[in-house]
Amino acid sequence: MTSANITIGKFRESNIYLYHPVIDLLLVCGGWLLALASINYFFSAASANAVNSAVNITSDKGATLDLVKIIVLVGTYTLSQPHSAATLFRLYGEKSQRENHKFVAYLLPLLLGCLLLLALRFPILARLEATLYIVFAIHHIIAQCYGITLMYCVRAKMRLSGFERYLLKGIVGASTTAAVCQQLSSDWPTHKFLDLNLFQFPFFSAPLIVLLQLAIALMLAAMIILQIHRFGKHEKAMPVPAFLTMLTAIALLTVWNGANDFIWIFVPAFFHASQYLAVSMSSFLKQEEAELAVDHLSRSAKFEFIITRWAELFVVGLLLFIAIPKLLSLTGAPFQTSVALVFFAISLHHFAADSCIWKLRDANVKKTLT
Repeated sequence: MTSANITIGKFRESNIYLYHPVIDLLLVCGGWLLALASINYFFSAASANAVNSAVNITSDKGATLDLVKIIVLVGTYTLSQPHSAATLFRLYGEKSQRENHKFVAYLLPLLLGCLLLLALRFPILARLEATLYIVFAIHHIIAQCYGITLMYCVRAKMRLSGFERYLLKGIVGASTTAAVCQQLSSDWPTHKFLDLNLFQFPFFSAPLIVLLQLAIALMLAAMIILQIHRFGKHEKAMPVPAFLTMLTAIALLTVWNGANDFIWIFVPAFFHASQYLAVSMSSFLKQEEAELAVDHLSRSAKFEFIITRWAELFVVGLLLFIAIPKLLSLTGAPFQTSVALVFFAISLHHFAADSCIWKLRDANVKKTLT
């Protein structure tokens, strides 16, 4: 048997995937974004103003926009909203999480609720929330990919060296900085999110972003060389899904100029949320198996559990993102503004909660994910 066959055999036996190679590569590593990228390419004229709000999309582009509009709505209701609800299930559904993170569980929602009500009165606060959302969303998306990359490495029993871990953190930091600079730069072509103007900063200039992109490229090249070196020494290299997950996030969020519409139309639902739901469902399944005291649920039982849990998340998502804005609109607030402000409040809470409840160094988290 050749060394290549031995490596492939070990790769297959390591059980690194959450579900199945095809499912993981499509939902977690960003595989199905290739199809959406093609749609975006052919209908790019329609996507310039495609997302005005999560439930209200208006444009004069006619039929060309319909396909983009349908995709956005499907992703919003079936993936984005349930993924936010999944965080609440984990935070408030586990006593240890509530007790360990009391600020995030109790005080932060109150503060964000007050900010929401103030933003209805003072529009500049809504603009601030939109800008904060963009900044934290970029960090959140890349940080999640970093966590998933580490998760796959642990599942493959591949231990990153100190330098590799440092290099990976450098890639994450540079990618986050470059993506934030792009979104808040006066050189960036689009300066609105949910119809709110973002703050711009002139010192986030094109030359700075190009330097960051160069740094990212050099660090990626170094990481690839290190993995090739591992392979040459017959050592375990970074698993393919780990590398693809990180590479997809970097490519999506640090490309200069034209990717802006694609990022905010497709990535939150069809990359980030699908990742999150895949990981969350895997964790929920392991918790269910532990409660039932069984090693593995049958395939039919797993399918039934996933459908039932997703339905629960779907309903909670509708209550959060549709019912609450509707109630706010009854007080005289514009419905679209209410949708945007509720979205910001829930999202900012989601970012904070996730930073607490999904840490691989936590023994319980590591047990359910690896």
